[in-house]
Amino acid sequence: NATENELTRTLIRLINPTPRAVYFLEGHGEPTLDSGFSIAKSTLESKNYTVNSLNLAGTSKVPEDALAIIIGGSKKPLTNQEVFLLKKYVDAGGSLVVLEDPLVFTEFGASKDPLAEYLTNDWGVTLNNDIVIDLVNTQNPFQAVSSQYSGTHPITQNMTNNYFVILPQARSISFPAEKENITATAIILTTENSWGETNLVDGETPAYNDGVDLPGPLTLAAAAENSST
Repeated sequence: NATENELTRTLIRLINPTPRAVYFLEGHGEPTLDSGFSIAKSTLESKNYTVNSLNLAGTSKVPEDALAIIIGGSKKPLTNQEVFLLKKYVDAGGSLVVLEDPLVFTEFGASKDPLAEYLTNDWGVTLNNDIVIDLVNTQNPFQAVSSQYSGTHPITQNMTNNYFVILPQARSISFPAEKENITATAIILTTENSWGETNLVDGETPAYNDGVDLPGPLTLAAAAENSST
């Protein structure tokens, strides 16, 4: 007997018969596909995506069938060569998903972050050096809670404020300058009852410092599109 889920998956495969490949970058301490991203992997596969890992340092090229490359939770920064390959891929019309933790939860130290620099220089999207403190979540202020979504962007236009997105240990995003042909959109934001803590001290209760920390509402997720590519 076919279940509703099996029928749905079959319909999705009929609508999209060609396998669609996405790759999760590895080699910088990211969670593996079988542990940290296992639910994402199985969900994508149920929608007829082929999911693989990608080590750019080892292969020095992006697979030709890649519809998107996902970079999630890197503990160490990407190299300049890896970012060059990703830039070349995106300039040719590829899609990139970046999820970076606050620096205090990484092993970046004082090292440069070529990927973050690329996002700022090419896309006008900056990953702030902070950690979001959200007092909406009284039990755990280190878990940022969505307050509003972009109602016009395709990623979030069908979401409503009846549903929450909770992002533990999040950093905020800003748009310091507009870039030619680039449309950058804030798609998930916090309430005003939050801030970006820029000087987290171990053992101390975070407190907002005007002029030092970043006031809410904060952007938790953003999307950018280049109209020329």
